[in-house]
Amino acid sequence: AAINAGNLRSAGACGTKVLSGALFCDQLSPGAVDSAQQELYDWLAEYIGTHRHSPSIRQMMQAMGLRSPAPIQSRLRHLQQKGWITWQEGQA
Repeated sequence: AAINAGNLRSAGACGTKVLSGALFCDQLSPGAVDSAQQELYDWLAEYIGTHRHSPSIRQMMQAMGLRSPAPIQSRLRHLQQKGWITWQEGQA
């Protein structure tokens, strides 16, 4: 999954700088997220800020303590729908 990320000022602040893989929202007020979505978002922001590329679904599963990719894909889809990230499944 390709997830594009930018510089974040805080958990929920949107960035504009595009790095390889993930683009964090570029709108002023993204939709509210639940705690599981926020946890994934925060982890993604840290991971992409450090590694400069998107993590794999498997890496996200391990970080969130999950055994199935379905919850990760669901959280990514919700974050995308709420305007927090852009995500294209099947792209590196």
